[in-house]
Amino acid sequence: MSKGKKLSLNLHGSPEELTEKFRSLSDPKSIAALLEVDYELLVYYLYKIPDENRYRVFNIRKRGADSSYRTISAPAKSLKIIQTKLAQVLSSVYLPKVAVHGFRRGKSILTNAEVHTNQRYVLNIDLANFFPSINFGRVRGMFMATPYNLNEKVSTVLAQICCFNNELPQGAPTSPIVSNMICAKMDSQLRILAQHSRCNYTRYADDLTFSTSVPKFPAQLATIITEEKGNYLQLGEQLKTIIESNGFRVNYEKIRLQTKTHRQEVTGLVTNQFPNVRRRYIRQVRAMLHAWEKYGLEKAEQEHFNKYRIQSRSPHKDETKYRRLSFRDILLGKIGFIGSIRGKDDFIFIKLLNKLISLSPDLIGQKERVAKSIGIEGIPDLMITTEGPSDWIHMKSALQALTTSGKYTGLAIKFDEYEYDMGEIKLRQKCDSLSSIPLAGNTKYVFIFDRDNPDTISKVNEGIHFKKWSDKVFSFSIPVPKHRKKTPEISIEFNYTDDEIKTVDKEGRRLFISHEFHRDSQIHKTENLFCKDQNKFKTNRICIIDDHVYSIENKTRNLALPKKKFAKYVLEREPNFDNFDFTNFCKIFDNLEKINQS
Repeated sequence: MSKGKKLSLNLHGSPEELTEKFRSLSDPKSIAALLEVDYELLVYYLYKIPDENRYRVFNIRKRGADSSYRTISAPAKSLKIIQTKLAQVLSSVYLPKVAVHGFRRGKSILTNAEVHTNQRYVLNIDLANFFPSINFGRVRGMFMATPYNLNEKVSTVLAQICCFNNELPQGAPTSPIVSNMICAKMDSQLRILAQHSRCNYTRYADDLTFSTSVPKFPAQLATIITEEKGNYLQLGEQLKTIIESNGFRVNYEKIRLQTKTHRQEVTGLVTNQFPNVRRRYIRQVRAMLHAWEKYGLEKAEQEHFNKYRIQSRSPHKDETKYRRLSFRDILLGKIGFIGSIRGKDDFIFIKLLNKLISLSPDLIGQKERVAKSIGIEGIPDLMITTEGPSDWIHMKSALQALTTSGKYTGLAIKFDEYEYDMGEIKLRQKCDSLSSIPLAGNTKYVFIFDRDNPDTISKVNEGIHFKKWSDKVFSFSIPVPKHRKKTPEISIEFNYTDDEIKTVDKEGRRLFISHEFHRDSQIHKTENLFCKDQNKFKTNRICIIDDHVYSIENKTRNLALPKKKFAKYVLEREPNFDNFDFTNFCKIFDNLEKINQS
């Protein structure tokens, strides 16, 4: 028996071939053949090596807990290779559910959080002792059951490869994929329950998340119970039954129902408007950079490791061979994480990266990597980002109509089709951040602002047409059309005529213009209506009103049409919205042509 034989880490064969071999497993020797390891070696690693030599067991402190620890069982090198190979096979066999975002290629905490952004309610549920609750019997039973249908001997050996001390070990390469396979039935049942409740559902490992924008959170999922001692959250019986019937328990100390008026979090990311990192995380990175700048690298590094050494992932990492992550590497990783969540063109990310590079100039190559990562599919001449989430829709509608008539056919434009409200401050920050890095390719980035804030107008325009921040970054405020010369401080909707702006949809809703109302009373000048939004009347500037307009007789039905809905009606040429005149948008595209030719 050649116990010293070196094992290969990867298997040969396509996913389809590995799946076929898995389905045809008949005995332990066929498992060894599938994993491309001698049968004697498989027996040796599974049964003859003492437990203490098969796994290294240690505890790490759980994040945010003072005295709670997580037990990690890290397999020895040879067993880890066998498990890695089996994980490769199982990844080919397992068909992941739509709701699963943990331990899946192409999925992450970001994709998990994106499902639950901008929702009225977010329900977080944590499963207690997730990996330890998946025992040897459950794993073996899963391999024997549909859809895998393997015989008892094969299922037993596979479960022995995956389990340690009668549970899935945290630290084994097989545990993530096996846990997803175990949870497949529960994921299907919870997704159906969510659909019936008009909710979204996702699972990331042991974190279950439900979200919805219905006015009242579904009682079959959870209810807030009010008592003299205070309020508490009670999970619905149907939800509890599904979880418990699948062999799991809820950790009731970690269930939360979060409303949109408070901070909502999903897998550690804030989701109220768009996935974002916590402010505390960014403050920590800034503090680390400040400590380096003020006290020097050596002292900043020593202070950091003295503070966080107790949270070391493994006691073995105090060994010399594990001392690879420097203070600089940690900072680079943290800043990279911010960029992966907020976007590589994000102002805060690039500002932090620039600060790190100023402290460690040899990292200058990171700027070029960031620039390359901001790749744009289709390589347009111009990448357009607008101030509001409906602005780019109006520009897209105008460009379609104008090119149909033969204008601007030489412009290759791509719009940043974001869904949340960008706002002028963040848009200016994007100009600043992108102009500080060496952008790859020939694409020019153009940021288009409304003309309703004089302070912003002065900062994003230079000369007659546009401001040039760098060779590839430009900005300007929307030009004033002829029919708005008397009221030049406008948003993009004012490129249409007043009659077009006031177009009524099939539900009787429309946009309103602030000058339709008396400024003091907020009562409509000609119709029996009033506007509740006092902020629309604080200045003399005209503005669009797309919410809080009611009939004086019926104060419950909102008669205002949301701006985004209006924009989509125009783009999709809905009845009454299919004959708009886009001539006044020509000045915008004239500017874009000048930028393209510059």
